[in-house]
Amino acid sequence: MGPAGLYGQVAPKSLRSGCPATPGDICVPWLDTALFTQPAVGTFGNVGKNAFRGPNNWNVDMGLHKTFYPLANHENFGVQLRAEFFNVFNHTQLNVNVATNNNTIAVSSASFGAIRNAYDPRIIQLALKVSF
Repeated sequence: MGPAGLYGQVAPKSLRSGCPATPGDICVPWLDTALFTQPAVGTFGNVGKNAFRGPNNWNVDMGLHKTFYPLANHENFGVQLRAEFFNVFNHTQLNVNVATNNNTIAVSSASFGAIRNAYDPRIIQLALKVSF
């Protein structure tokens, strides 16, 4: 087991491992997996809960709407145009999945310490709402 700074924070790029050479596989090595070993059968490991920190995430969502009243004498008839933007700046949000087996970290797993996918990119949805 290595110092806490190497698994509680970002490990230096030279020490990151966990991405086997698989053609066409997108993988970001995040942890130095050489610091971890499987505990003996019937014993617990010594890494605490929530000890792993993945890459920082930041996300900005935004919504705009405009309500029109097309008939001057009928205020109860309205048309609303709405636009909603999720992840406005299209910043990559890496999805850190830790392979687990019965709530224990599977150190022997090939995906341990690796980031293999990301959340959705920018999503824009438009809506038209008519109320009467």
